[in-house]
Amino acid sequence: MDKLQIEYIPIGELKPFAGNPRKHPDDAVDKLVKSIEAFGWTNPILLDAEGMILAGHARLKAATKAGVKTVPVIRLPLSGDDAKMYVIADNKTAELTDWDWPALGDLFQELDNGELDLELSAFGEHEIGGLLGGLDEASGNATEWDGMPEFVQNDESGIKAIIVHFKTQEDINEFSKLIGQNITEKTKSIWYPKAERVSYIDQGYKAT
Repeated sequence: MDKLQIEYIPIGELKPFAGNPRKHPDDAVDKLVKSIEAFGWTNPILLDAEGMILAGHARLKAATKAGVKTVPVIRLPLSGDDAKMYVIADNKTAELTDWDWPALGDLFQELDNGELDLELSAFGEHEIGGLLGGLDEASGNATEWDGMPEFVQNDESGIKAIIVHFKTQEDINEFSKLIGQNITEKTKSIWYPKAERVSYIDQGYKAT
């Protein structure tokens, strides 16, 4: 197999695939713009033998929106039906993996140092708040309920979640006294006012 070569070409020379079945909503493109501005261009656009885009239509839209004039590309020795099949396969294979939600939550906890914009991850504010609080964003449920029988409950989610950063332990102690709740090293989230914690037993709830 020949080695892949990266070249840089003006975005005006790129030819999008007119039959591309993948949609790119504006908010997804906006997140790509933020990523390009923060990290630079890290993923070349893939072209077929005739110069048509096989992978990278969203990156092209983001580049245009960000005012990028020249982008890196890789030309693949594909054409015709093989090229079109690759378009489908490239998009579908990206959907076949899943997140390890506890590991992702731990990683966000590690990165939550008050210096980074966590939304550069492309996760939204609500998703990040849930992950920092130990929620499984794939289902919106606390991971501690995994494997439990199905149940129905009213929506008792809060109207807003925020992330609070503390500079010192003294700040934590003062805040803890202010809200009347104990904050420890294991605390990932709190409710204000303090909410009663319940457990799931025999398909019903029991206060603990």
